[in-house]
Amino acid sequence: MTGKSSWYLLSAAFFLLLNFLFSSVKYDFITTLIYFLFLILIFLIFKQINLNKNIKLIIITISFPVFIYGLIQRFILFPYYLKIIKQDNSYYTKAIISRIKTGRIFSVFSLPTLYTFVISILIIFMVHFLIKSKKNQKIIWLTLLTLALLNLIFAQSLGGIIYLSIGLLAYFYFEKLITRRVIYIFGLLIFTILLITLAMRFKHIKSANPISLRISHWKQTARIINDNKLIGVGLGNFKNIIPKYRKKGEADSIYTHNFVLQSISEFGIPFFIAFLILTVIFLKKNLKKILSLNFSVYMSCLPIIIIYNLIDIGIYLFSAGIITSIILSQISIEKKIHFKKSTNIVLGILLLITSIFLVLFNLSDYYQKNGDFFKSQKRYEQARKDYDLSLKFNPFNYKSYISKADLYFRLNNFNKSEELIKKALKLNNTYSYSNYLLSLIEIRNQNYINSLYYARVALEFNISNKKYRKWYETLRNKIKTEFNK
Repeated sequence: MTGKSSWYLLSAAFFLLLNFLFSSVKYDFITTLIYFLFLILIFLIFKQINLNKNIKLIIITISFPVFIYGLIQRFILFPYYLKIIKQDNSYYTKAIISRIKTGRIFSVFSLPTLYTFVISILIIFMVHFLIKSKKNQKIIWLTLLTLALLNLIFAQSLGGIIYLSIGLLAYFYFEKLITRRVIYIFGLLIFTILLITLAMRFKHIKSANPISLRISHWKQTARIINDNKLIGVGLGNFKNIIPKYRKKGEADSIYTHNFVLQSISEFGIPFFIAFLILTVIFLKKNLKKILSLNFSVYMSCLPIIIIYNLIDIGIYLFSAGIITSIILSQISIEKKIHFKKSTNIVLGILLLITSIFLVLFNLSDYYQKNGDFFKSQKRYEQARKDYDLSLKFNPFNYKSYISKADLYFRLNNFNKSEELIKKALKLNNTYSYSNYLLSLIEIRNQNYINSLYYARVALEFNISNKKYRKWYETLRNKIKTEFNK
């Protein structure tokens, strides 16, 4: 390691320490840091592997089951779920039903926009192999491409169509395939898909315009950045802080739908400027060499990655992060970097450790969400079992403590509910609902001052919430009346 590299690492470590100290929720900082370390390790390991020999098999193995499941989801699972889910007034049930009713598929991924990103990357490779493969193999790629386009239509992502279009144009440019005929066919296909998507989403776009929603999220993020210019709110802490900056009538989201803005809000402006300077220096030295590399298919994925990160949170999402790390590693494959055996052993061990942590975190989140669903369906015993499983996988999952506390509150076991809320608050004292719930318990115990305090904190961290505001004002007025007697 050179002296310059050591200086960079020490500077980064010092900044991360500061960022950690200023993070309101240390748990979220640690889990997000583990995730980004995992992505760096993926990059370093795959940087030594040339995937070109096996990339066809990888694309086929991923694409077929994912695309088939996407269509099954749209035509079989969505109608089935609408039949079996008991409709009530709970927020969770309403959210699930409204999401299913849009008909926007997401296959095995968490969001339609994320799924569209994956589809777009796969389509670049499919078009490449369709053009380059022998005649007897073209039918395979044509079939996959047809399935991909069907899934793209049913995912109904307008942003996805934009970054796929730019990615394909980049591919045609790198392969020197831009002719009048290609542009005509390409333009006609994209225009048709865009019209179909607009027709399918028209009703939902009127009530939830994706452009207006994003502008609303970006305004909220700008307020966070303005108040946290130097250090940021802490890695992984955006979702905890954003409700505090959301004004009445603005869109509700725990993400900013822009990777750059979310990064600045979490790390601060100086870090972003330093990163920008280093990026410019790197591109100045290496851009010509990168553009001259014979990796048009990987290079064509870069515009997709960049635009996706500008209209969504990008690599903060697990699948997008892994795909980005692997693609970036392959673009620089001609450097033929090989680490020492001892270094690779260390990298392998670190990758295993971070992978285990991420699996445990995700299993815990999965069972917590399962528990929330069963709770919304009033299947309380099953919900309790899922919350217990969630906490076995990750005893620091504050969302599970809060969800379980809410379950016991509904069952009138207020002592158990209070115990669980206090555990959650030790891990995350910014979570509005836990403070609101504790306020309700304190009023039952006739601890009026404590109840008012927690009601105020709940409102402070979610200023636009009507329920919290009404409860706080009612409680404050009641206490004033009592003291004036």
